[in-house]
Amino acid sequence: MAFFEDQGLCIRLSASVQDSTITELRFLAWGCPHVIAAAETFCRQYEGRPVNELELFETDQIMQDLAVPVEKTGRILVLEDTVRSLRAAIQDRLSSTQN
Repeated sequence: MAFFEDQGLCIRLSASVQDSTITELRFLAWGCPHVIAAAETFCRQYEGRPVNELELFETDQIMQDLAVPVEKTGRILVLEDTVRSLRAAIQDRLSSTQN
């Protein structure tokens, strides 16, 4: 689970992983509609993919796909930070189970 709060918004991501594959991604988000839509889009795009592909996540494509106004860039970047935290948490969990 990863949690990030900044700029008056909050994003929480959680994942179920089996054999280094993300089997489920869920989110809780409080913020503007763009943030909520971006979190949902991220979950849809990355569920079923290998954990290491989380490294590839960037907000540029989501911003284009959802027509997010440039002035909301900072808010969408909070999602990117949360994804990085989620990736680190998953990798920590995977490395502790392998030891």
